Amino acid sequence: MWTRAFLGTTCKSDIVEKNLCEAFNSSIVKARFKSIIKMLEDIRTKMMTRIVEKKKLCNE
Repeated sequence: MWTRAFLGTTCKSDIVEKNLCEAFNSSIVKARFKSIIKMLEDIRTKMMTRIVEKKKLCNE
């Protein structure tokens, strides 16, 4: 429910929230089966890589 605070007022469905969660969960499938420290490190690395890639695309 907390994500609704960050979504626009035109969003009238929980489907958007569900899609965000499913997209995130599908991107961390391999990391979910590791120990907690390794899992968090894998997620952090993947997210930082994604941020860098998005910045490169925006700067081009």
